[in-house]
Amino acid sequence: MQAAYWWGLTCLILLVAVELGRRLSVPLRVREPGSTREIVKQATGVIATLTSLVLGLLIANGQQSFSRQGISIATMAVSVARLDEVLQAYGSQAQPCQSNNTVRSSSVFD
Repeated sequence: MQAAYWWGLTCLILLVAVELGRRLSVPLRVREPGSTREIVKQATGVIATLTSLVLGLLIANGQQSFSRQGISIATMAVSVARLDEVLQAYGSQAQPCQSNNTVRSSSVFD
């Protein structure tokens, strides 16, 4: 019940603000002949700026994700190489594990 009250009050305040803005702006609608063209140019500039900002953030996010994945793959490759060295140090006792590790790692990195 409390949430419905606040939603209703917010909607009412918004409705009153929009109506007041509409009524107060009617006398201010005197324009010069070239002012509409300038408003359109400014709006186009704002839209272009916001679009370039969004595209820049999108590209930066994609590059960051790509970089993170590359670091993860490089870390995994180093871990597999270390494991292979340790298994080689154990000699023939670790031969079954080493061959199993080679099969798994080759399927991961392919």
